[in-house]
This record gives sequence, structure tokens and C-alpha cells, in this order.
Amino acid sequence: MFTRQRSILAIVGISIAIAVLAAASPARSQVAPPTVSLPRFGMVGIARGQVARLNAVMTEPPDPSTDPPDPSAPNGIAPLGVQPTPFRVRLGFVGANGLPLRDRAGNVISMEVLLLPGQGVWLDLDAGDVLGLFESRKQIRPVVSHIRGATEPPDPAIPVVVTLEIFNRLTGRTESLYAPAGVEPPDPSAPR
Repeated sequence: MFTRQRSILAIVGISIAIAVLAAASPARSQVAPPTVSLPRFGMVGIARGQVARLNAVMTEPPDPSTDPPDPSAPNGIAPLGVQPTPFRVRLGFVGANGLPLRDRAGNVISMEVLLLPGQGVWLDLDAGDVLGLFESRKQIRPVVSHIRGATEPPDPAIPVVVTLEIFNRLTGRTESLYAPAGVEPPDPSAPR
């Protein structure tokens, strides 16, 4: 009887001590998440014989022919020697269930890269790598995120433009081009 009462008292005492210590400990500082989502894509379908190519290009430094001038810079032009910061991005694909897609070897189909001003990269997803034996089509969603550096401000301007291209693996012909909301795709009727 005494052993049971002692056990109960010990448990109650330990619980109270833990609660007091937890209440007395200083609040932990909030750490900003390491990634920032770039423009979001919806789902698209990919079928046998197709490749989904996720493109990302760092559009810095600004193109003076299309970008508005910088009012804080002399004559609206940034001084020579001012270099934009490289931008680290993670490209990948998820399935309809939100889980990362894997190739036949079991590797997650994603890449992390440091983009320099004017540089572009792409990540290809071949439908044959993710379709099951009897599947002819799969819904996918491209995911692009910015991996923030320790010295970056919490809400940096996003100098990266992303698009998704679906093309025929055999001919290389583009079958569709998808730009997420807020990104205007190139005008196909414009002279090249």
C-alpha cells in the first residue's frame, strides 16, 4: 500500500517539477524557416513519352530594356561593381499525394543549385521514370523553393523566374509551357 502511494506521489512530484521548470525557462527565439516558396504551380499530367522540364533563371541584374529604372541609383542605373547576390534554389517534383517523386532507382527527383546573375538551370522528369507498369499517365506538381542564406533579409525580392515545359522525348518538340501565376510566358507570336 505504501509503495503504491509513494509511486503516485513521486510521479505527481516529478510532473510538478517539470511543469515549473518549463514555465520558468526563457522562451526560445523563433528561427525563420530555411526555405521560401517561389511562385506555386498547380498539378499537370505527364504521359508516356513525355518529359517535364522545370526551368529556373535568375533575372538579375535587371534588363535595362524591360525593367524600370532604380530611382535610388544615380540616373536610375546601379553603380558598376555592385553585384547581385547569388540565389540558392531547390527544384523538384511531387505527386498528387504531395510526396516527392522518385526515379526507378529510388532517388528523389530534385536538385539544389546556386544561381548566379543571368544563369539558368533545369531539372528533367521523364514520365518513364515515375509511371508504373500499367500506368499511362501521372499527375505531378513542380516545386521550387529558395534556400535562404544566413545574412539574407527575411523577405528578399525574388529574382528568379520559373516555368514548366512538357516536351516529347523522341522529337524534342515542346507540347506545353506553363508559367505559374504572376509570371507571363513568352509570346509565341513574337518575332525571334
